[in-house]
This record gives sequence, structure tokens and C-alpha cells, in this order.
Amino acid sequence: MDYERWRCGNSIVLPRHKITVKLDGSNYYNSGSNRARLKSIVKQYGNITADIENNEFVIGKGISEVELFATIMAEGLSTYLYLISQIKKNNSQNYTQIAQSLNAPQGGYAGASLFSSIPVEEGDHISILHDCTGTIRGQYSIITLKAG
Repeated sequence: MDYERWRCGNSIVLPRHKITVKLDGSNYYNSGSNRARLKSIVKQYGNITADIENNEFVIGKGISEVELFATIMAEGLSTYLYLISQIKKNNSQNYTQIAQSLNAPQGGYAGASLFSSIPVEEGDHISILHDCTGTIRGQYSIITLKAG
């Protein structure tokens, strides 16, 4: 069964809102904590949009909770790869950390995945930070948000 579907009684229910975005595939060097560079939308429907310029997702009407799936790969690491999901509530200037994931490199390479279930309101902004000293492999990285 496709991961986008889940059983509800005897019927299959698809999420009403979903967006999947690939990261910048230019293999950019990262030092410190930075937002994941959103590059191109793979699939989008419903009321979740990607603000590619600001590297964040914007929540639209009719959504009270989203599920976030992020997978990011890096190379040339000397320490770790750390992912953080964060939210900026509507009309707020500050971000709040929601969840994090940490992975240590093996031979300088590491991949980290993050899952968050996030209560949201219309106008909220969600972004993913990655913290490492190394090269982010954007072509092997993807972020998906979906809601009921």
C-alpha cells in the first residue's frame, strides 16, 4: 500500500492536503545551523504551500494538524548531521523548535530523517533546519507535509 494512504474501516482515505518538495541539488556547503533550501515542488494539492524564497511552508485554511517527513543527506561530515523542525505561529516573529533528529557520520556520510506531528493554524510557517559542517546532498533530500 502506498505510504500516502491509510485504512479507515474498509475504505482507503487519501490526505486532503499534501506538499512534497526537493531540496537544492547543487550540493551546497553548510556550516552551522541553516534552513533547508527548498528548490522544487514535486507534488502539491490542498492548502499547504511552499515559500521557496524563504525556505518555509505556509499553512492554509482548514488544517489543524500536519505530519512532517524530512530526509536529508550530507557528505564530508566531521561531526554530525542534526535536523530540527520549527514553527512560527501566525503573527509571531519567533520560531519555536518542535522536534529534532541527530545522526553521526560513517566515513563522512550521514542521512537523517525526522517525523513531526504538528498542531497548526492558518498562516503558520514551518521550516526545517539542518546543522552540520559538510556538504548537503540536496538531490538525495526531500521534505513532505500532509494533513487529513
